[in-house]
Amino acid sequence: MYCFTQGPETLRGLCFDLARHPAPRRRGVRLIVVGEWRTLARNLRSSFRPLSGLTLISNNRIHFLAFLILFLLAEVNVLAQSLPTVAITGRVLDDSSGAALANADVFIANSTLGAPTNDQGRFVIKGVPLGTHELVASRVGYLLVTRIVRITDSTQQNIDFRLKPRQLVVGAVEILAPEPVEWKKDLAKFKEFFLGEGPNAAKTVLLNPEVLSFTKDPSGRFEAQASQPLRIDNWALGYQLQLELVTFVISDKWLTYAWKALYRNLYSSGVDQDKEWALRRLRTYKGSLRHFLASLAVGTADAQGFQMFRVKRFDASRIRWPMTNEDLITPGPLPNEKFLAFDDFLEVEYSYGPRRTSQNAPFSTSETNPYVSWLQLTSWRSTISTLGNYSEPFSIKVTGWWAGARIPDELPFDFIPAN
Repeated sequence: MYCFTQGPETLRGLCFDLARHPAPRRRGVRLIVVGEWRTLARNLRSSFRPLSGLTLISNNRIHFLAFLILFLLAEVNVLAQSLPTVAITGRVLDDSSGAALANADVFIANSTLGAPTNDQGRFVIKGVPLGTHELVASRVGYLLVTRIVRITDSTQQNIDFRLKPRQLVVGAVEILAPEPVEWKKDLAKFKEFFLGEGPNAAKTVLLNPEVLSFTKDPSGRFEAQASQPLRIDNWALGYQLQLELVTFVISDKWLTYAWKALYRNLYSSGVDQDKEWALRRLRTYKGSLRHFLASLAVGTADAQGFQMFRVKRFDASRIRWPMTNEDLITPGPLPNEKFLAFDDFLEVEYSYGPRRTSQNAPFSTSETNPYVSWLQLTSWRSTISTLGNYSEPFSIKVTGWWAGARIPDELPFDFIPAN
């Protein structure tokens, strides 16, 4: 997924302040702008109503709300698990010779759904839900290839890939000092913006930073490239990521990066570890953009604690018109798809107490509700699924609290909250 960039003054693109509005959640897309949003954030800081969270209500009501949240999450779980799934099969071949390529990885981008090829180059991916997906074929020494796949029924899909060898460009040999001080500084900068500084980042490890290289120019443009997939262990959520870094660029105003990852479960030390990961995944999911879109798709956004308002102006003097689930959602082409449509901006508040916290999250004062985000559609509607994903690239622009996620806060798109 490639990013586009336009200026913040027109609210085009996905625009976020690096300090207060970090990268938006989108399957493999990040785009950030700095500068003008800082003033906007300060102006909006005092405009939110006080937080009415669990700490302000009785113990009995706490128990009731906790039960209600779990019940509604279970409804999303049941609906997601009842959807039909299909298998995707195919072969991966060398584009030049036509020879079968073994040990290539084929996967649905940013999911746990994937499989390696066997000695005949064949693969089988089971459990793929209906909808639109990006299928990725990757192998060391070859260029990555992607296909957009639209699945509308339970018919098995057969898709073949032909991979082109990666051309290695050998430049002049340069003798470096024993201590690569400059490279380490560049790596620290990369980690700051790629992994963030939230609680999940503290337990996330980049295993092969040596595959990264960095370039800079006098204008301040900073770019990172990876010669091989990045291997990332997220011990906070229990996932190992094999991540293809498509692009990573920091300019004077913009941070733009895109990726395609295969998620695998990390090895667990036992039942207690499994429970901890399940709890952390649920906490990361609750109140997220994924949670909001999934609850919209199944008709429970209001009941799950999301308050929605239409706003015409994106400033402190705005007027808010309350919106309901029915105001925003119409049936889609598949049972697990819905159409989301609204005018101007959609302001969303989440009211069921604190979840993911990050020093990057905006409006994090005790006098205001920090869990406030804004959405804007780039076309007249967007297709969303009951898993909380949306199909059309760049169809939703996000700022506010939901923009505070980084790679360690990303769940695979096929994640389903447990009962």
